[in-house]
Amino acid sequence: MPKEKTHPQVDKYVREISSKTKYPITNFGQLMKALGGEDAQIEFEGWRAPAGRLRKFIPDHYFPVVSEEDLVRKSEELRMQHLRNSGAQTAGAGAPHADFSDFPARNLDVSRVTPPKSEAQGGIARLPEK
Repeated sequence: MPKEKTHPQVDKYVREISSKTKYPITNFGQLMKALGGEDAQIEFEGWRAPAGRLRKFIPDHYFPVVSEEDLVRKSEELRMQHLRNSGAQTAGAGAPHADFSDFPARNLDVSRVTPPKSEAQGGIARLPEK
């Protein structure tokens, strides 16, 4: 039976994980250890972040991962689910531009940003009058 086509980066990480752990992978901690720890940087489709951020995307019911084939299948399933969810988010108002649908959302704290004096006094910035 021919091997299913998978994303090249999925294949890369599956090989890396498989070389550093034994199956079954019983929990998220074992997966993180195989990736080099939660602080290890991973890069996928231009997205770079600590491996620990994967906790947000991998539900507990995905464990145990019983084989390399199971890891490939579950990884591809999560990747496709993420792509579908990204597509749904880009359709909403105020969503990021479609060209940047995979760019991770930022939670910027602007509570300590002080506006320039002209904005603070008048509510909007104005050019000086001549």
